Amino acid sequence: MPRPQEFKKFIKRRPPWFWWMLAQLLAGAFAVASWSFCLFLFSVPERPWNYETLRKLGRIDPVRSYDPIEAPEGNSSDPQVALSRFYSLSGAQLSAHNLRFKRNYITNFTKPEVVHYVEGTYRLTGVRALTDEDFFQPGLACRLEAIVRA
Repeated sequence: MPRPQEFKKFIKRRPPWFWWMLAQLLAGAFAVASWSFCLFLFSVPERPWNYETLRKLGRIDPVRSYDPIEAPEGNSSDPQVALSRFYSLSGAQLSAHNLRFKRNYITNFTKPEVVHYVEGTYRLTGVRALTDEDFFQPGLACRLEAIVRA
């Protein structure tokens, strides 16, 4: 039974302020971790897990629909201008734009950074129902092809 005696000696060898200091360091580490987690959670709501967590906690407003008259201010262009603007972007740049667009949308355009409207005539080429694997559900995703008159 030397084990319990060694443990008692270990505890007795430490001064009382050692345990107090250890408790303070652990509390400080917990505070830093919780602040970091909160900053991460609230600063990046466009990540699916963050959005779901904020939605379950009631800390983010549900996405609202806009009619064409009340739509947020934005740039309007035809399909050719939109193609020339976004086609030349690299994959990383396109991902960054998509994240900004998604953040604008899920925060109901409270701080609209970039809003683009593409006006024109389109042909519907495909439709699929949104599933649980998509960021938003229920709903439909439509693939459109612009009809450009030269």
